[in-house]
Amino acid sequence: MADNGDIFGPNGTETRGFREFLHATCAAGQAGATQAYNLPDITKMQSFGITSFLSPGDQWESWHATITTMLASNRLHNVIDWSKPKPEPRDVNAQRWFDASLKVKAWLLNCVNWELIREVEARGKPIDFAHEFMRELCVVVNGEGNAAMQKAYFAVERCRRNHFKTVTKYLTEMRRRLRTALDLGVPITPWMVWIKILDELSKIPSLDSDLAFYRHDMNVREIPTDLTLMEVSGYMTTLNRVVVNRGLDKVKVVNKRRSNPEFWKEDALEKY
Repeated sequence: MADNGDIFGPNGTETRGFREFLHATCAAGQAGATQAYNLPDITKMQSFGITSFLSPGDQWESWHATITTMLASNRLHNVIDWSKPKPEPRDVNAQRWFDASLKVKAWLLNCVNWELIREVEARGKPIDFAHEFMRELCVVVNGEGNAAMQKAYFAVERCRRNHFKTVTKYLTEMRRRLRTALDLGVPITPWMVWIKILDELSKIPSLDSDLAFYRHDMNVREIPTDLTLMEVSGYMTTLNRVVVNRGLDKVKVVNKRRSNPEFWKEDALEKY
């Protein structure tokens, strides 16, 4: 992957290395596609302290964010990510994943109210590993059926940049809400959310030229609506790095500024 100097020119603008960086970021995401990616040796780690307790009526998103952050600090967050597959038995890291998943699940059981645990068990779905437990817990907390799907849909639809202190927090929360919506069966695609994000951030005048690269990438794809959650996550990661490098992480969108009408035109890229 190209280094930062190859990707960003003066004032953080992208150079010819930007597209290579974009594709390399997505490729890196594919390389770490299973839950076994970059796990520590769990046998050498001490037990975790309980940092957040989930009770009936609590907000799933905030609790999940706290737990994920805590696990990420120990490189264990992948084992609760049910959007990623388990490693194959022949995977060199399969045993390490097995040990880590069981230990994290045992720790999670101490972070959840017993009534919620009982509801999870009553569903009768497999919950042997950490990601299975978290997936079923998500359904129990958020509910099922039309009401739960509506709630998840509007959580995505109403998510705005100005609701958060930074672009980084906005993108992180949007990714989390999208995954929750997909897990509940909401008929929304990662492509729809990615287009929404680009449109929302196009209201930041200083980002017009940067976002044109992403708009162009969508236009040249044969079937852009086939974008996967992993691909969109890779785009978000790359875009977030652009924003941070340009010093725009804390810049708010201009509320009175409508989406740039030229932004989605095919020839708009010629301006930049």
